[in-house]
Amino acid sequence: MLSVGIASRSVQSVAAESVTARWAKRQQRRQPNAGSPTSAVSRSSLRSASIRAFRPHSAAVRTFATSSSSASNSSTQSLESSGAAWGVLSRALERLRARGHELAHLDPLKPAPTQNALDAIARIAGSDVAALVSSDWAAKTKWDSAALGPVPSGATTVKEGLLAIASMYCGTVGVEYSFVESETEAAWFRDQIESKNALATTLSNDDKRHINHLLVASETFDQYLAKKFATLKRYGMEGCEASMVAIDAIIRQAATVGATTDTVIGMAHRGRLNVLLYLFNFNKTWLFYKLRGQALLPNLDYGALDDVLSHLSASTDLSLGDKKMHVSLIHNPSHLEAVNPVALGKAYAKQQRKSPDHKQPNSTMCMMVHGDAALIGQGVNAETAIIGGVGGYNVGGVVHVVTNNQLGFTAFPKESRPTRYATDLAKMTGTPVIHVNADDPEAVLRASKLAVAYREKFHKDIYVDVIGWRKWGHNELDEPAFTQPTMYSKIRNRPTTPGAYSASLVKSGVITDAQLSALKSAFEAELDKAFTAAQTMPPPKAEELHLSGAHWGPEKLVHPPVALRDGTLLSRPVTAGESVSSLLQIGRASVHVPAGTVTVHERLQRTFIEARLSKLNDATGAAKEIDWATAEALAFGTCLLEGHPVRISGQDSARGTFSQRHARLVDQSDESKTYIPLAHLSKTQAPFDCISSPLSEFAVLGFEYGYSAENPKALTIWEAQFGDFANGAQTIIDTFISSGEDKWLRQSGIVMVLPHGYDGAGPEHSSSRMERFLQLINTDALSAAPENYWNAVPNMTLINPTTPNNYFHALRRQVKRNYRKPLVVVGPKALLRHPEAVCSLQDLSNPALTFEPVIGDPDININDPEAIRAVKTVYMCSGKFFYDLRKERQARGRKDIALIRVEELAPFPHAELKATLSAFNQAIPFHVHVS
Repeated sequence: MLSVGIASRSVQSVAAESVTARWAKRQQRRQPNAGSPTSAVSRSSLRSASIRAFRPHSAAVRTFATSSSSASNSSTQSLESSGAAWGVLSRALERLRARGHELAHLDPLKPAPTQNALDAIARIAGSDVAALVSSDWAAKTKWDSAALGPVPSGATTVKEGLLAIASMYCGTVGVEYSFVESETEAAWFRDQIESKNALATTLSNDDKRHINHLLVASETFDQYLAKKFATLKRYGMEGCEASMVAIDAIIRQAATVGATTDTVIGMAHRGRLNVLLYLFNFNKTWLFYKLRGQALLPNLDYGALDDVLSHLSASTDLSLGDKKMHVSLIHNPSHLEAVNPVALGKAYAKQQRKSPDHKQPNSTMCMMVHGDAALIGQGVNAETAIIGGVGGYNVGGVVHVVTNNQLGFTAFPKESRPTRYATDLAKMTGTPVIHVNADDPEAVLRASKLAVAYREKFHKDIYVDVIGWRKWGHNELDEPAFTQPTMYSKIRNRPTTPGAYSASLVKSGVITDAQLSALKSAFEAELDKAFTAAQTMPPPKAEELHLSGAHWGPEKLVHPPVALRDGTLLSRPVTAGESVSSLLQIGRASVHVPAGTVTVHERLQRTFIEARLSKLNDATGAAKEIDWATAEALAFGTCLLEGHPVRISGQDSARGTFSQRHARLVDQSDESKTYIPLAHLSKTQAPFDCISSPLSEFAVLGFEYGYSAENPKALTIWEAQFGDFANGAQTIIDTFISSGEDKWLRQSGIVMVLPHGYDGAGPEHSSSRMERFLQLINTDALSAAPENYWNAVPNMTLINPTTPNNYFHALRRQVKRNYRKPLVVVGPKALLRHPEAVCSLQDLSNPALTFEPVIGDPDININDPEAIRAVKTVYMCSGKFFYDLRKERQARGRKDIALIRVEELAPFPHAELKATLSAFNQAIPFHVHVS
C-alpha cells in the first residue's frame, strides 16, 4: 500500500484541500442544467482546467512522493483517507481522454508498442500517478463514481478502471473529442467509450465473416485488374481496404438503427471502383465494357463526351435486412475534394423534399470520403465545413471517412501539413475524430458505428480516419520507391490487410481454408463472367443513365440533342407570369409585414416598402414603373405559387449587394427576429430560401450546383457579391457547371448572377469576366448558323439583360422549359435604379411577350421608311452601354444611328439578330459594343 507521511501536516492538508475543492468545483460546472445543455462557456472552463491538468506531475503528487521518500520513519496515512487522491486520478483520466490517441497504435507500418496500460498512464499522467494506480490501495478501493465519473465497463476497482480506460484510449483506436464545445457531447463520448465499451464490443462470427467478405472482394478485384489490365491506372484500394468496411458499416448502421433512407456520397478516386462494385452493385459488365475503351454513354447523338473510370457514379437501392437505403455516389472531377460541397447540396435538396422545414435531418445522410493529404490541403474542405455548420446549408452532420495512405502523391505528411493528423482541420469547427488502424478492420467497424450514432444524436459532423498505406504509387504505374524507399521496403515485406485478417479468422475457426479459397474463386468467377459478357455488350440506354429518376421524370424533361432529332419542342414558350391583378397581389405581398412580426427600419419602410407599393397602384399594369428588384420579386413569387421552390444564396443575398432586394427584413429592436414576405405568399406555395452565405464562393456555388442537380423543379440561384468573385469558384464552373452534362449526362438549371460594371468600385469589383464564360460555352466559333446544334442549345446560356422584364422572363424560363441548362446572368449594378431600366406589369403578364434575345431600337419606328433611310450606322451593343449610347445620341440629336441590343450572347441569337438587322440593309458599317 502506497502511504504518505504526515510530518508536514499543514502543507499536506492545504494541498489536499485545494485539490479536492478544485475537483468539486469542476464537477459542479460539469453538470448541465436540467433540461438544457451545458453552455460553451462552462465547456471552455473545463477545457482550461484540463490543460492545467496536463502538466506531467501535479503539485499534489510531488508532495506525496517527496513526503514518502523523506519521511520514511514518520507516521503514514493511507491515501484512501485523503481526498487529494481522487483529484489526482480525475486529472489523470482527463489526460487519458484528451491525449490517449498520441500513444495509440494507429500506424500499421510501425510495430505495435510494447507498452501496457500502466505504461501508457505513466507516459501521459506521470510515473507517480502510475505508481498510485498500481498500488494496493487502488487495487482494493472500489471505483468512486462521484469522484471519477461512471464506472468503466468490466471494472470495479480504481486500478481496474484506470487500466481499462487507458486500454480504451491507447489501443488501435484513438479518439479526439476533448475540444468539442459541448460538455453534453463530451459526456456522451465518455459514456459510449468507457461505460458502453463501444470501441471494444464483441463482434459476432457473422460480422467477422462479412468484414472478411468485403476485404477479400476488394483485394481479389484489384489483383484481377492488375492481371487483365496491367497498364491501367485504377487507383486501387490495396493497403486501405478497411475503408470499405467503414463505408459499408456507416451505411448499414444508418439504415438499420436510424431512420435514414438516402445516403449521398462524395468520394475521391482512391478505391472508387472497389466501392462501386462491391458496395453499390455497379454493373461489372459495364465496367469491363468501359475498360475495353468503350463509352458508357448511349451510342446516340447526345453530344456527350464520357469521363474516366475513376469518376464513375452509382445510384442504387440497397436491401439491408428489412430496411432499404438509396445510395447516390455522385460523379467527381479530378480536382481533389471539389465534389464535397456538391454532395452537401444534393443531400440538402433530398432532405428538403422530405421535410421542407428540415426537421428530419436523419432522413438523408451525407458522407464524404477523403484522401488524407487532400483533406487538409484543399481549401474547399474548410469552406465546406464552415457552410455545413450554418443555416441554409446544414444537413444535420456529415460522416467523413478518410482513406489515409499517409502520402500525398509523393509528399510525406511533414510536407503536406504542419499538424499531427490530416484531420486536424476538424479542430477548426470542434468536430470529433476517431482515428483507427486499418490493420484492425474490426476496430474500423466499431468506430464507424460510433460515428453514425454521434451524427444521429447530435446532428453534427464527425471523422473516421482509417490510417493505412498504399501498395503502389499514386497510380499503379508509378514507382513509389523513388521517393519513399524506406516506407515501401516495409510495405513490400508485410502481409496485406485482407490476407492477415483472413488468416486470423482461419486460426480462430471462424472460417476454414477451404471456405476462404472458395470465396476467392467465386469472386474471380464473377469477374470472369462479366469480362466475357463485356465483349458483346450493347451500349447502355439513355434511360438507364439520366432523366428517368423519381424527381426528373415527372418534369418530362428531355435531352436537347435527341429532342431536336425527334422534332420535340425544346422550350415551353409561355414564360409570362400571372395576370396583372395577380402580379399586383404578389408585388404587394412581397413587402407586406404583418403587425406583430418585425419592426422595419424607418428608412426601409419609406424607400423600399412604400416605394414599391407606390409602383403597384396602376390596376391596368400599363405604367412603366417596375424596377429590377420588383421584377425579380415577381418572378420569384410567380414561381413559388406555381410550385417551384426558389433558392438564392450568396454574400449579402438577403439584403442584396446594392441594398436592392431586402428579401429578409430584420426587427430593429431584436436582431434574432426576421420576416421573409415571399415565404408567406400562400399556405400551399413552394419553399423560398434567401440566404446570406458565409464568405465562400467555391463551396457555396458547389452546394447550389448539387442542389439544382437534385431538384430540377427549383429555381436555384447563386449570386456573387461582385461578378469578379466567381474567380473563387472557377473549379466548380469548369468541372461541374460547364461540363457536367457533356461528361455525365447530368443536367442542371443553376443560375449564376454576376454583378457587372465599373461604376466606381475598382478593378476587382467590376467585371464578371463574361469572356471566360463565352470561352467555356461550346458554340461553333466559325459559324453562327442556327442549324448547328451547339449554336441552338449550348452547354450554358449567357445573358446580359438591360430590362427588368427580360430578367423576369429569363428566370422563369429556367423552370418552364423542358430541359435544364446553367444560366449566367451578367447582372446589373447601375441599372438596378436606372430611371429608364423599368417595365410595366403588362410586359410581364402578356403571354406574347417572353424573353427577347435581341431588342430593336425603341426610338426608331421600323415601319417608318423615312426613319429607316436616315440610319447610316447600326451599333450592336450589350448591357448598360445601351443607355449610355442612347443618352449621348439624344444629346447630339443624331438620327443616323440605330442601337440594337443583343441580350443573349449564348446561344447566339442568329435568326433574331438577322431579322432585326434586315430593316437596316442600307446602313453601314456595323459596330459592336459589349459591356
